[in-house]
Amino acid sequence: MDQTNLRAKGRWYWAVLFLLAVASSLPLVPVFPLADVFASSLKISADGFDSIIEGRALLSGVSDPWPVLRNINPVLLSALDSILGQTGIVFAAVNSLGLFLQGLALFLILGVARHSHKVSFFVILGYYLLPLHFLSLYVLSETIAVGTLMISAAFFVKYCDSPRMRFVAAGAGFSLISALFQTYGLAPILVFAAVHTFRAIRFPQSLRSNLAVASLVIGSLAMFFVVRSAWLSLIPHDSVPAQAELLELSLDMASFYSNLWPFLLSPMLLTIFVAFSSARNRSPIMASKPLAKPSIQFLLALGMGLLLSTFFYQWPESRFSYTYIGVLTMLVVLLFAAKAETSPKEKMAKSALPIRFFAASTILVFVFYAPDDPWKPKIGEFSTFGIWPLVLTHSPQYVWYTELREGLCIPGTALKSTAEVSKVFDDKGIEDPYTRNIGIFALSNCL
Repeated sequence: MDQTNLRAKGRWYWAVLFLLAVASSLPLVPVFPLADVFASSLKISADGFDSIIEGRALLSGVSDPWPVLRNINPVLLSALDSILGQTGIVFAAVNSLGLFLQGLALFLILGVARHSHKVSFFVILGYYLLPLHFLSLYVLSETIAVGTLMISAAFFVKYCDSPRMRFVAAGAGFSLISALFQTYGLAPILVFAAVHTFRAIRFPQSLRSNLAVASLVIGSLAMFFVVRSAWLSLIPHDSVPAQAELLELSLDMASFYSNLWPFLLSPMLLTIFVAFSSARNRSPIMASKPLAKPSIQFLLALGMGLLLSTFFYQWPESRFSYTYIGVLTMLVVLLFAAKAETSPKEKMAKSALPIRFFAASTILVFVFYAPDDPWKPKIGEFSTFGIWPLVLTHSPQYVWYTELREGLCIPGTALKSTAEVSKVFDDKGIEDPYTRNIGIFALSNCL
């Protein structure tokens, strides 16, 4: 490779790192200048309000049962944010880390697929334009849960490409961290264990290797259940968020996903259609027998498993699709992997056509289609050039809680009863039952 090509390759490598840094820094914008989290522009849903309050309850040692007990990681982060001044900086920083890990996971997979840094830049750019990233501006654990899930999957793919135990250990560790944010974070390690077991039966491997993988998988799962059980037993609570109860073999969610999937999945579906409709692209792909590759089997099982679980999850919100879109993107990247570096330059350029088409279509679709309601998108209600960073506006939603706390929690006075606080909520006109439940608990304990 001549010096000109080496310099160009280096420039694109630094361009990718710059893109990762800029995109992942966006969630930090709403918390500056630093102030009370409820007065910042960091967006807070009812779930986020709950997480903030639970962190404060943990630090305060509240003896009353918590109305809802969330997973341990979001509560610990909320407690850390309270220690650091209740500004929301911890939530924003963790969302920033989640976005970075998502991009890094894609970069690792693009490397495994031997795509150039130039191609990698545009694939990652297209991914970062995905409208679902609006969630990274909220006090929610989805962004970091998906980031750790994707980096876990990336390490398992690297193990499939180059079997080294450190990749399994990293994949298992990140899957465990992800699961302590959201239970679906266990998916990578469970799917990897299933695919590895299936292949070990069909293609016998060394006993030492199988025992090492089994030990890491079983150890990580055991650690998750021990930590979760201890968490549930240590904190008195009335309930936990409904999850398995909302899974139902039903087509009731079909109408919701008929609005979400046409724009969310169209770039990858178009790419697959265009690639396989051309004999020039189809022949080398089929000749490589992609479905026989363990990395493809793993990502296909993981992506489709998360997609189907989401479809049967009876809750019409787009955020649940965040779990699988990154994994499916990784699958497309591997499916259209570049040929070996020994191939002639012209053939390598032709082999990169599908992934270039994928990058271009992703950028075009997500720039020109932004749903007006990103939580519950409708196919006919969208705006052009309405990419998610443009919603970085000052719109504090829980200032009322700060005002009520200042009025009710006067130093030196007794705590208000739940009945008294409930009356204040009635006067304030706060009717959402979930917010009322958490808010009454919070103000009754001056959190």
